[in-house]
Amino acid sequence: MNELISVDWLSVGLHFLGFSFLAIGGAVTLLPDVYRYLVNSEHWINDSQFASAIALAQASPGPNVMVLSMMGWNLGINSTPIGQSPYPLAIFGFMLILVCVLLPSSLLTFQASKWVQRHSQNYYVMGFKQGLAPIVIGAILASSWLIISGQHESPHVNMAYAVAFIAIILVWKTRIHILWMLLVGALLGGLSVI
Repeated sequence: MNELISVDWLSVGLHFLGFSFLAIGGAVTLLPDVYRYLVNSEHWINDSQFASAIALAQASPGPNVMVLSMMGWNLGINSTPIGQSPYPLAIFGFMLILVCVLLPSSLLTFQASKWVQRHSQNYYVMGFKQGLAPIVIGAILASSWLIISGQHESPHVNMAYAVAFIAIILVWKTRIHILWMLLVGALLGGLSVI
């Protein structure tokens, strides 16, 4: 971004504390809400930075939550006054979002998993687990749609939609291991097909 933005760090922290409890299925399921908040609502980062953060986090080894931390990195870079080093605010944004997303959900997960282990044979616990599956699937589909539609200027966007649709069908109807599909997707991307 060319112009300096003013980030309300308290608001960012509170939003990501709330997002922490919505990350059922992983951090990637939060991307639609994060996009609406950071790009559409507050205009603190742009489409290109959002897509780049996803690409960089997915290419890096480690947990998927890195994608959210990269959003904090971009917020810090964008809010650094000209002539100052961007790294202190970038590191602050990175760490703020990481802590706000991980700490509450980790504490809740730890306590809930102990409770679920003690009551694992109850019908309501089994029903709750089965009821979460459609929520997770829907959140992952919404994230996938957002990632692909963010590349609307790409000449290969229709091919990306087709590959995503085929992957959904293969996951749903076959027992092909997901790593094979990731390998094919990486090859298609490397060959500039998608």
